[in-house]
Amino acid sequence: MRFLEIVRRNGIKITRPTVAVFLIFGYYLANRLYLIWRYGERGFGYDFGIYRHHIVGFFDRLGDPTAPSFAFSGFSNALLVIRTSLPEILIGWYLLISLGIVVFLYALMKKWFNRTAAILAVLAMATSLVQFEFYQWYYYRNLLAVFFTMLALYLFEFRSYLIILPAIVIGSIHPPSFIPFFLGLSVYGVIRKEDRKFLIISLAVSAVAVAGLNWPEWRGYLDYLTIVKGAVPVFGNYLFSETNEFTGQFIDFSYFWRSGLLYFPFAVAGVFFVWRRVPLISILAFIYSLLIVGGFVLYRRYFVYLDIVLIIIACGWLGGEIDKFGHRPIWKIMLAVAVAISIGRSLHQLAGFRPLLTAAEFTAIVETQVLPNNKPLMALSSYYAPWLYGFSNHEVIAPGMFEANRWNREEWMRFWYSNDSDVRKNLFQKYQEKEIYIFMGERDQWQREQFLNDPAFVAINRYLWIYQL
Repeated sequence: MRFLEIVRRNGIKITRPTVAVFLIFGYYLANRLYLIWRYGERGFGYDFGIYRHHIVGFFDRLGDPTAPSFAFSGFSNALLVIRTSLPEILIGWYLLISLGIVVFLYALMKKWFNRTAAILAVLAMATSLVQFEFYQWYYYRNLLAVFFTMLALYLFEFRSYLIILPAIVIGSIHPPSFIPFFLGLSVYGVIRKEDRKFLIISLAVSAVAVAGLNWPEWRGYLDYLTIVKGAVPVFGNYLFSETNEFTGQFIDFSYFWRSGLLYFPFAVAGVFFVWRRVPLISILAFIYSLLIVGGFVLYRRYFVYLDIVLIIIACGWLGGEIDKFGHRPIWKIMLAVAVAISIGRSLHQLAGFRPLLTAAEFTAIVETQVLPNNKPLMALSSYYAPWLYGFSNHEVIAPGMFEANRWNREEWMRFWYSNDSDVRKNLFQKYQEKEIYIFMGERDQWQREQFLNDPAFVAINRYLWIYQL
């Protein structure tokens, strides 16, 4: 009641659209916060552990000229310098940046179309299965790139040269996101003569700055483009061009199309309408689609961008139609059904979500921090490796991952499946360590009997073993 009195006293009008906007943003936040409240850190994907490791590791090497290039560290180091805690960076800022994407979407939709289109767009974003998957998998750099892409699009509407700043951030922090952004604006500059000079200057300065600031990382991505189908050695390990490392480890075509069935038909209906109103969005939709269909490096990450531009196209067209015909009963019924289905699917997704780790596994991983850190810690599979990498204080050995690994694929196969203790002993001698800790998660328990039959393995608890040469 106190809130309503303040609103009335200041002459603020509470309208249905305003209430709808607040409810949608509230649902978006509640949806994400439930994940954190219910599961905590283990509610996120594999990359959570990797980011946790790098945020601390790169801050400890602040000012070290030998530290490898990792543009994300500029963001995390700046926050740590101002005494932002690690949980605040990992979860708090992650949530705020995610929310910022939706805020910019609302602002852009109001500018491009109308308030109805803006409300529909944020509702679609809040209930999008693709966007929830993206948030949950914890692609932090990619999320930052999406945020700065939305900011850049907003600045572009004012033809402000400040667009150069977010463009540089995009190109530095997540190079794959810069490619379609650069191509889209370049094509737009070709067809729109009045914006050509502005875009040439903005894109040229951005590209030169990005190359100068983060060329080593760009070089790594360019090396990916030379990978042919089949096994190719990369950094001493093995990589397949059809593996998650190449595709981007995200949703596939089938999931994408099934998740957007509710608004994709409207996107098709609105293609020509949006082309006339906001041609840049149509250009970006085409480029993202082309990169996905062409199987460009990390192409699955472009699904999150394609999902957003299709939401923009669908809701941009639909907003105009509702303003014209929304007073008709059939439209009201259709809209109510669509909203109910969207929220229902979103809640069903949230209710069916299960984290990658059990509570017991996560606790066991965190407890490895109390072990003496002068001994390496081995993950029996890459499934648990990122979590160990982020939460233990040990050098982590894992198949095909991290610098500490000294076995090739064939040697890992021998370790997993050989019943000969001498074979394993010869393999472990490569590490020149008398003792190595081994984490055995639930997925690895099939090796328990094998370990019990070899006296060199000593069980500490269900999940932790130590190998003694």
